[in-house]
Amino acid sequence: MSKAKVKRTASTKKRTVTPRPTRVMVLYGFDEQNRPRAALFGEANFELARKAAKALGLQVHVDDAKKLKPTLDGIKPGRIYQSGTGVVPNVSPSRFEKLLADLELNEPAKPVKLPDLKVPTSWDATAIGDTVLAQADSAKDGWWRATVEDVTADMLLLRSRDFPEITVRRHRNAVALLHVIEYIAPVLQSEAIAPGLPRDWSSLQPQHLVLAEEGPGEGHYEAIIEAVAGQELTLRWRDYKQPSFKRRKEAIALLNPLARK
Repeated sequence: MSKAKVKRTASTKKRTVTPRPTRVMVLYGFDEQNRPRAALFGEANFELARKAAKALGLQVHVDDAKKLKPTLDGIKPGRIYQSGTGVVPNVSPSRFEKLLADLELNEPAKPVKLPDLKVPTSWDATAIGDTVLAQADSAKDGWWRATVEDVTADMLLLRSRDFPEITVRRHRNAVALLHVIEYIAPVLQSEAIAPGLPRDWSSLQPQHLVLAEEGPGEGHYEAIIEAVAGQELTLRWRDYKQPSFKRRKEAIALLNPLARK
């Protein structure tokens, strides 16, 4: 067969055309420092984006994608599996004002800053009023933020922060700790550490098991560190076959490497 024949044959193959989205979702509002933020989401992520908006205190606007294309120039796509400002990045005040004006939207209320979470610096130091992560009664339901309401010996009475009607009792060694600046390493230096569990946030390494939040308001689940690059981690879910994802070190929680049964 001649080269010309091959070329003509190849040109007759049908191309796969990806349908253009007909609707687009805009999440907009302010962060905890009252800085404006906004991002775009495609239809495939509408459900997750709505959950993110609720968790982050943002407003939602859905409209025709073609109609909004000129208006949304300069507004970046959101990253639903990131944490913090990574989900909905900040925008300049002038761009935010133009967005609201073009969409004929009222400026959303600025958030009231809540007091910082009180988190323990070690499992032994966990006390009433602290916020920790506790596993749900079913492991498949993940780990959730909970406030310590009572301490009896090593047993903690915990109330869910997201579902305040739910209380559970957990041994202090069975909860996970959220990020703290005061590392727990000095407390544990002389102790034997369980294989695969990091001592603290400064000692995170590939193959360590940690807890990562699936998405805003979605709970934490077990994840394996694949790579560490400065303050950014590449992880994969331990129990679910999904693409690898990235989180900042301060966004993950630690299991007790000295946990006893």
